[in-house]
Amino acid sequence: MGDVVKLAARTFVERFDGVLSRQAAVTLLDVAEAIPEWLGEPGPTFTLTHGDYRLDNLMFTSSGEVIALDWQTVQIGPAGRDVAYFLETAFEPGDRRAVEDDAIDAFYEALVANGVTDYGRDVCY
Repeated sequence: MGDVVKLAARTFVERFDGVLSRQAAVTLLDVAEAIPEWLGEPGPTFTLTHGDYRLDNLMFTSSGEVIALDWQTVQIGPAGRDVAYFLETAFEPGDRRAVEDDAIDAFYEALVANGVTDYGRDVCY
């Protein structure tokens, strides 16, 4: 994924040359260079992550079960990465701010209910 992000960033900067400020382009390219290390560093607490956990990769059954599809970007990473990605892609910023604490609380409570220990809510958040 790191190489994909770097290529996408370079392509974006080239495509929008003259529209992006020099500072914006440099920042985008610098962040893209840092992504592989960030993706590869799971931290002290890690799990398997979906990597692309968003609404169009989820199916909802009539019984309330949620089924995640499209697992080609599975990786090892921080437990909160998928929930963070979901919140970022599923909501406009104002709506996200209104629901993120409850969503992260629910995620954290599910982790604890399924036996996760020694992982504080503050780390999860």
